[in-house]
Amino acid sequence: HKKVILVRWNPVASGVLGTVSFDNTIKIWDSEKAAEKCCFSDFSDAIQSFEWNFNGSRYATYCKDKVVRIVDPRNNKVTSQSSGHQG
Repeated sequence: HKKVILVRWNPVASGVLGTVSFDNTIKIWDSEKAAEKCCFSDFSDAIQSFEWNFNGSRYATYCKDKVVRIVDPRNNKVTSQSSGHQG
């Protein structure tokens, strides 16, 4: 297991949080049950940012590969992605 580098609480779901680790994974947790709900590991490079949307139904990531991904944690799929700026 790698160290956790970022933690974000879901803005509406009680006890749900997301963690980013050095192994390029995002895990969604149920803190009340101390259980992992899902793990998303389809990243080719280091995850630099992770944020929930306003209603907690999706999260956005930005990675060192300069790609922004929007992920739906209910089915663990990327719903959209876009290349970030190249600056």
